[in-house]
Amino acid sequence: MEIIDKGSGRVRLSIVPDASEVSLEKFITDNIEIGSVIITGGWARYSGLSEKGYNHKVQEMAKLLEDDEILSNVHRIASLLKR
Repeated sequence: MEIIDKGSGRVRLSIVPDASEVSLEKFITDNIEIGSVIITGGWARYSGLSEKGYNHKVQEMAKLLEDDEILSNVHRIASLLKR
């Protein structure tokens, strides 16, 4: 999900075959421009993103859960998908 100010920009969703590093990186490289900032938790499957040319920022899950700007956008997208 692209974050623009307090709103959402473009969103890309896909079913991936599994949660392997290979599958996740394929989705990322197919959908996210090199040099973009990617914010994740500390899951090891995302550890190679910096070497692929992305600005990978790891945040503690507690911080992500407290960050209304990010989660409100995620919740909004999930709500729209349910409709």
